[in-house]
Amino acid sequence: MDFSETINSIVSFYGNNPIIAIFIALVLIFLIWRKPKFFFSVLFIALLFLGIIHLIISTAGSGKAQKENLLQKEEKQIERTQ
Repeated sequence: MDFSETINSIVSFYGNNPIIAIFIALVLIFLIWRKPKFFFSVLFIALLFLGIIHLIISTAGSGKAQKENLLQKEEKQIERTQ
C-alpha cells in the first residue's frame, strides 16, 4: 500500500465520519493543552510504530512482487519446454 493511499483512506474516513473527527481533534487539543509532555511522548511512540508497520508492509509487498515474477518466469519456461 502506497503512502498516498493511506493518507487518502484516512481523509476519506474522517470526511465520512465528521463526529469522530471532531471528537479526536478535541481530545488532541485537550492533551496538548493539559499534558503536552504526555502528548508528545505518545505521538513519538505512535509515529515510531507507524514507521515500523510501513517498513514491514513495503518489504512484504516487494517480496510478494518478486515471488510473482519468479512464478511467471517458471511458467514461461515450462511452456517453452512443452
